[in-house]
Amino acid sequence: MKKLRTKTLLIVILSLIFAALVLWAIPTLAEDETAVVTIELLPTPTPTPMPAPPSTPEPTKRPELPVYEYPEEDARSLSRGMWSVCPANPTRNTKLAFCELVQNRVDDESGDFEDSIRWVLLQGNEFPSYDPDAYRSRENNEIADLAMRSWIYASVTGDKSYRLTPADGLCCDFYRLNSWDYIIIYNRAGDVVYDSGAQK
Repeated sequence: MKKLRTKTLLIVILSLIFAALVLWAIPTLAEDETAVVTIELLPTPTPTPMPAPPSTPEPTKRPELPVYEYPEEDARSLSRGMWSVCPANPTRNTKLAFCELVQNRVDDESGDFEDSIRWVLLQGNEFPSYDPDAYRSRENNEIADLAMRSWIYASVTGDKSYRLTPADGLCCDFYRLNSWDYIIIYNRAGDVVYDSGAQK
């Protein structure tokens, strides 16, 4: 009986020691776990502002081409010249350059050409297909008006920015490329000063 009490006492003591150890280990475990999961909060960095792209300068706008009074017969002659002299399928710039070529001849001071648009177009065999009674289409009338106004504007202001051809462009040839007709304009030396096919 004494042995049984001793064993029981020993079991109780061991149980108490075990319980004490468990109670002592739990807070330590919790402290260790807390240390492991500690999160350090870092301040949110302030974003660096993106540099503004350099501003693109706006191109200098050309002044509006003024409306001038001019002899209507000159514009009609240019319109008829585009219809009867230019090939069947000319581009807009081809027609405009043709008008300017005629005007360049009027301005030429060599004495080689007549001094009016109508007579330049009728001169000798320069433009044998020119028909003074040819049809005048709306597009050709508009191009003739632009040619007349840019011609006067250049003579009044000296600003040739509306002109396709330089003043020394006095001779021309037409050619076809991909079903469109273009004009090449030469100076007296035979140098190309304008090619409407190169401006596509």
